[in-house]
Amino acid sequence: VSDICGKPFSTGMAFGAAFGDALLAALGTGHYKSLHELRGQIRLESNVTPDPARHSQYDPYLKIYTELYQQTKNLMAAMPS
Repeated sequence: VSDICGKPFSTGMAFGAAFGDALLAALGTGHYKSLHELRGQIRLESNVTPDPARHSQYDPYLKIYTELYQQTKNLMAAMPS
Protein backbone atom coordinates (compact mmCIF):
# COMPACT_ATOMS: atom_id res chain seq x y z
CA VAL A 1 0.00 0.00 0.00
CA SER A 2 2.84 2.36 0.82
CA ASP A 3 4.38 1.81 -2.61
CA ILE A 4 1.06 2.33 -4.38
CA CYS A 5 0.10 5.53 -2.56
CA GLY A 6 3.63 6.86 -2.22
CA LYS A 7 3.03 7.64 1.46
CA PRO A 8 4.65 6.25 4.61
CA PHE A 9 2.55 4.58 7.29
CA SER A 10 2.95 2.74 10.56
CA THR A 11 1.77 -0.76 11.35
CA GLY A 12 0.36 -1.76 14.70
CA MET A 13 0.30 -4.94 16.71
CA ALA A 14 -1.66 -7.66 14.93
CA PHE A 15 -4.68 -8.28 17.14
CA GLY A 16 -7.21 -8.17 14.33
CA ALA A 17 -10.46 -6.33 13.82
CA ALA A 18 -12.02 -7.54 17.06
CA PHE A 19 -9.42 -5.63 19.07
CA GLY A 20 -10.22 -2.43 17.17
CA ASP A 21 -13.94 -3.07 17.68
CA ALA A 22 -13.38 -3.50 21.40
CA LEU A 23 -11.40 -0.26 21.61
CA LEU A 24 -14.13 1.67 19.80
CA ALA A 25 -16.78 0.11 22.06
CA ALA A 26 -14.73 1.19 25.09
CA LEU A 27 -14.61 4.73 23.67
CA GLY A 28 -18.35 4.71 22.99
CA THR A 29 -19.19 3.58 26.52
CA GLY A 30 -16.97 6.20 28.11
CA HIS A 31 -14.11 3.96 29.24
CA TYR A 32 -11.82 6.26 27.25
CA LYS A 33 -12.63 9.96 27.26
CA SER A 34 -11.17 10.76 23.84
CA LEU A 35 -9.57 9.29 20.73
CA HIS A 36 -6.29 10.71 22.00
CA GLU A 37 -6.59 8.67 25.20
CA LEU A 38 -7.58 5.55 23.24
CA ARG A 39 -4.60 6.07 20.91
CA GLY A 40 -2.34 5.33 23.87
CA GLN A 41 -3.60 1.73 23.83
CA ILE A 42 -2.36 1.11 20.28
CA ARG A 43 1.27 0.06 20.03
CA LEU A 44 2.95 0.73 16.70
CA GLU A 45 5.50 -1.88 15.68
CA SER A 46 7.14 -0.60 12.52
CA ASN A 47 7.18 2.16 9.95
CA VAL A 48 6.83 1.47 6.25
CA THR A 49 8.23 3.87 3.68
CA PRO A 50 7.38 3.72 -0.01
CA ASP A 51 9.93 2.46 -2.51
CA PRO A 52 10.23 5.25 -5.13
CA ALA A 53 10.94 2.80 -7.97
CA ARG A 54 7.87 0.70 -7.17
CA HIS A 55 5.76 3.80 -6.68
CA SER A 56 6.68 5.02 -10.17
CA GLN A 57 5.53 1.64 -11.56
CA TYR A 58 2.17 1.85 -9.76
CA ASP A 59 1.57 5.55 -10.39
CA PRO A 60 -0.02 5.24 -13.87
CA TYR A 61 -2.43 2.59 -12.57
CA LEU A 62 -3.35 4.69 -9.55
CA LYS A 63 -4.25 7.59 -11.84
CA ILE A 64 -6.45 5.29 -13.98
CA TYR A 65 -8.11 3.84 -10.86
CA THR A 66 -8.78 7.31 -9.46
CA GLU A 67 -10.41 8.45 -12.71
CA LEU A 68 -12.38 5.21 -13.00
CA TYR A 69 -13.61 5.59 -9.43
CA GLN A 70 -14.76 9.17 -10.06
CA GLN A 71 -16.70 8.04 -13.13
CA THR A 72 -18.43 5.09 -11.45
CA LYS A 73 -18.92 6.05 -7.78
CA ASN A 74 -22.52 7.18 -8.34
CA LEU A 75 -23.34 3.89 -10.05
CA MET A 76 -21.83 1.93 -7.17
CA ALA A 77 -23.79 3.98 -4.62
CA ALA A 78 -27.01 3.22 -6.51
CA MET A 79 -26.53 -0.55 -6.18
CA PRO A 80 -28.77 -2.20 -3.59
CA SER A 81 -26.88 -3.48 -0.57
